[in-house]
Amino acid sequence: MTELLSEYRYQAETRIRYQLYKRVEFPFLQSIGVKHIFQPSEDLEYGDLGILHLQWLVEDGVGYWKSTWYDNPMEVIALAQSIQKTKEKYIDENKIIDAQIRYMEFKNPGERISGKILLS
Repeated sequence: MTELLSEYRYQAETRIRYQLYKRVEFPFLQSIGVKHIFQPSEDLEYGDLGILHLQWLVEDGVGYWKSTWYDNPMEVIALAQSIQKTKEKYIDENKIIDAQIRYMEFKNPGERISGKILLS
């Protein structure tokens, strides 16, 4: 990898992370099972920078988002498919249902909520 590509990737990753950090839900993504984020990136001057993969890891009790850049989209597709095939569920459906119920109760106070949530 050239030094120029490395610099462009650093800038793109910093921008992507900053955009993620500003989002209200970002601190809670790993809590609801989102442990992988894939983001393609390009630069007007350089062109295609590759695909950034952010993976939530915990080491020595400290969690962090590890970054890896990929040049080959087919490699990323294979990785995403292998993640989907793992036995571990990345989304806790019960947490999603609880959040949806709380939201519906907030929006419609006093209304009966049961039986209105459908998961596909």
